[in-house]
Amino acid sequence: MERQHASMRRTISEQQEALGDKSKFLEVLQSQLEEAKARLEAHAATGTVDAAVAREQVFQEERNRKALELLVGKDNRIKELEDQTAALQRANERLHVHLSEVQERLQASEAQVMGLLHQKEALAEAARAERQAADNSIAELEARLAIGDHGMTAELQLAREVAANAEDRLRDMQHMLLVAEERASKAEALVQDLKADQRLFRQTSDDHVDTALAMPEVADLEAKISELIVEAATAHTAAAASKSTDAAPRRPESGLRGASGRSVADLEAQNARLLADVEGLRRGQQLEAVHRSMVGSALEHERLQQELDSAHATAAKLNARISDLVLAEQVARAEVDAAKAKLGQLQDMHSAELSYLQQQLQRLADHMAATQPEVRAAREEGSLRIKTLEESVSRLGARGGDAVQALARSASEADAAVRRESRLRSELALVQQAAKRANIQVAELRDAKAASDLEAARLQQQLAESSRELDMAAERLAACERDVAAKEDAAARKAIEVRAAMEDTAGVQVERMS
Repeated sequence: MERQHASMRRTISEQQEALGDKSKFLEVLQSQLEEAKARLEAHAATGTVDAAVAREQVFQEERNRKALELLVGKDNRIKELEDQTAALQRANERLHVHLSEVQERLQASEAQVMGLLHQKEALAEAARAERQAADNSIAELEARLAIGDHGMTAELQLAREVAANAEDRLRDMQHMLLVAEERASKAEALVQDLKADQRLFRQTSDDHVDTALAMPEVADLEAKISELIVEAATAHTAAAASKSTDAAPRRPESGLRGASGRSVADLEAQNARLLADVEGLRRGQQLEAVHRSMVGSALEHERLQQELDSAHATAAKLNARISDLVLAEQVARAEVDAAKAKLGQLQDMHSAELSYLQQQLQRLADHMAATQPEVRAAREEGSLRIKTLEESVSRLGARGGDAVQALARSASEADAAVRRESRLRSELALVQQAAKRANIQVAELRDAKAASDLEAARLQQQLAESSRELDMAAERLAACERDVAAKEDAAARKAIEVRAAMEDTAGVQVERMS
């Protein structure tokens, strides 16, 4: 295009120089014609005039031929300018179509950005709801842990009270055992006394004569012996029944009377040893079980307290992470608002540029519509001028003044054509500048659209990362809930085991007491 402009400028300068030469040549011709007229009038040299006229006709034909070629070239140039104008109009139409497509894309991107904003608001609402649910879950877990801690403390206190009661019962049973041993020793002493009395009675029974006096004494002695035997049996029934399940049934009073001297001492010694062993073993087992349950309860309580502290730390981390997510969400929202404001500014600038371009295009179309009749008129006028020039060339032999006037008119027409060409060139330059501005605006709009697409993709990626982090936080909360539930179940099972062990211990103590 620049080369064409340079060639056109060179052509115009050459044409202007040719026109200047022609004007000088016309002046010379006019002076020569005046001189020829003067010579014709003065000397009446018709032959010289004819020769000059013939020579002038040859020169005029040459000049007319050059002028005709110049006009034909200008006509071709005008046609080329018209073709360029049509091409510019088509390019303008394509630019309008492209601008409409860009507007549609901008509207689609704006709708996409609005959809992303709505999606982000929905995700923010869901995040706030999940955070509220997480806070509620943490509060519930803390309450449940506090309840479990209180329950474990109460159960531990109850276990301690049961252990203290068991120790008191053991001391009472030891005291009762001592009392029973004392009674057994007294019973043994009474049995020995009774045996001595029986032997003495048997030795002295032959010496008694009065049977009426001997029979009541024998009955009283037998009653005392039976009472002492019953008291000794009741004193050692608990110890004998706990270990000697296969012991022989109680003998009748007559058998006890016969075997009391042989088995009471052995039975007392065996029962004493068995009672001591069983009592020591049971007491040691009970104390060891109570100690183990208390130590296990304390360890379980400490472990639950540590897990509660870790759950509190995890909850604090989750709250900090949620606050970070909320802050990131606010930053992203601010960035989205800034991008939206920038997009609005770009849209305003784009609308202003579009209106300016539309006005320029409208003015250009009006100007083209106004210049097309002028171009057609100039072309018709040029063709008419060519015809008139041809006619004037044919009439040059008769009238030299008409040739001069035709040359002057052709020169003026050439000047007008040059002016029209310069005006068309200026208009073409304006159209090219408008096309460049439109291309620059389209490039800026493309860059803005690409930036908005990148911003939307980045925001969507941030939202996806936020949703993933929230999902991970929810999973960690669920894992904490499962751990706490498992620990509560373990604590409940441990409490049930401790309660069962206490009940077994109490049952054994009750059996021993019975």
